[in-house]
Amino acid sequence: MKSPDWAIKDYQEGLYYTLEHEEEVDTSPLLDTGKGLSVSVPRGLPACHIHFMGWFMLAPIIVFMITVSIFPFLGFSTRWELELVPVGITFGCVLLFLGLTWAMKMMLKNRELFPRHYFVTLGTQGIAMYFSCLHFPRKNPKSALAWKEVESVERIIIPFIPALLTGKLNVPALRINGANKNSVIIPFAPRPDIEKDIEQTEKVIRERRT
Repeated sequence: MKSPDWAIKDYQEGLYYTLEHEEEVDTSPLLDTGKGLSVSVPRGLPACHIHFMGWFMLAPIIVFMITVSIFPFLGFSTRWELELVPVGITFGCVLLFLGLTWAMKMMLKNRELFPRHYFVTLGTQGIAMYFSCLHFPRKNPKSALAWKEVESVERIIIPFIPALLTGKLNVPALRINGANKNSVIIPFAPRPDIEKDIEQTEKVIRERRT
């Protein structure tokens, strides 16, 4: 289904703004462009577009993480015993896994390789989500609702594939329901200030609907 013209325009303005104001993403759940448009970026969640070079650099880290995760299980399931050397190897694998996780998180902050192309816009005419089909399985990742079509807003817990890189699959989210079972999802990272982030977003939605 083709996105309405206003949603396409909001996405382009939101994309330009996020590229030029990266420092704001880590400080606010909503970026105010000053043009009647707010952008909800899933801060704390690695929902980024990945260029070819990004895949090339990320793939070895993922392979090593899988390897060090499986290696101890294979050892203990065969002939390893609960002795000093096997326990030391397992401890080393855990440290290596944590180190690789840290390295991957640092790499994902490189916006030249991993630009922020996925977010939700709250404009003057409506709300729209722009994600990949890999982010939300079995759901339209690019749905849009005019404000007059919004029927309800509810808090939910939903699977969000990028969150797997943070060690979790299900994340808090707002689901904005419209007619014909169409809906827009706003995912949030499970942060200490999650309640404040959700309340701020709900407030903007209420203001735009009136």
